[in-house]
Amino acid sequence: MSKYLIIFALSYIVGSIPFAYIIVRLFFRKDISKEGSGNVGAMNSYEVTGRKWVGFLVFLFDFLKGISVVLISRHLIPDDDFAILAASFSVVLGHNFSLFLRFKGGKGLATSAGVLLLIQPIILLLWVILWLLIYNFVKKDMDIANPATSVISPFLFFVLPEDFVRKANIIPFLSRMVLYITIGLLALLILSKYFIVLKLKLSKK
Repeated sequence: MSKYLIIFALSYIVGSIPFAYIIVRLFFRKDISKEGSGNVGAMNSYEVTGRKWVGFLVFLFDFLKGISVVLISRHLIPDDDFAILAASFSVVLGHNFSLFLRFKGGKGLATSAGVLLLIQPIILLLWVILWLLIYNFVKKDMDIANPATSVISPFLFFVLPEDFVRKANIIPFLSRMVLYITIGLLALLILSKYFIVLKLKLSKK
């Protein structure tokens, strides 16, 4: 039990590191949590600074958060699905509600992508394809494309054949159900931030 708590706490702290805030503050002397959309993530970093390299660097560091905690959990408790679930959920929770920013943060997309690359790259590929379709052919609005894709892609993934899913795993899950729960929790964390953003927009009208 103590190892699970260590994984959860460590992953939350790693997720809470606000790379967007640090990089924008360090190089541009701006508080990203009060600039632009207020989102502490790659896209707002780019929009606030006007520098593509800033957005890319923030995305990379946030992406590596997800990868790092999955690998750490795998090392601390080998062959344990619940250890990966705890790490995956906690790192995105930390990113979205950072301990260091009074529980403000990003929307969890880059960090979730890092997690998904290791535990199930197929759903990450589905997410990218769906996002491109929705953004280009339905509505060119990220606040619509991102949450819509985060809802649809898990359902498409769930209907894929089990053998195909197992072969695609880089870090294999022993239980497909735990894998589904992990993916579902990540989607809920992403959606929760969009609901908060939508609520704030409506309250300002």
